Amino acid sequence: MINLLAQRHFVRRNVLAFIGFSLCLYFSWHLLAGQRSYLRLMALEQQVAAAETDLGLLTVRREAIETRVVRLRPDTLDRDFLDERVRYVLGYRAPDDRLLVDLP
Repeated sequence: MINLLAQRHFVRRNVLAFIGFSLCLYFSWHLLAGQRSYLRLMALEQQVAAAETDLGLLTVRREAIETRVVRLRPDTLDRDFLDERVRYVLGYRAPDDRLLVDLP
């Protein structure tokens, strides 16, 4: 009987410590491995860095295309560029043009 009372007293005295320890474990687990965890944050930051790199490359590519488009507009027409594009797209060439082939 005394042993049972001692066990109850031990449980009552340590139940708050057990609950506190359980809560610490619960929150620590979710801090490290949950959906909004530190590891997930690191992965998202890497994705953002990769996306920013892609954005930089696409921005440069877009500016190059915009430059080509501006050169073909009627108010700022570059005749040499137009001639180059016509020859490339349609496969035209002048009779006095020479074709240079670079063999591997």
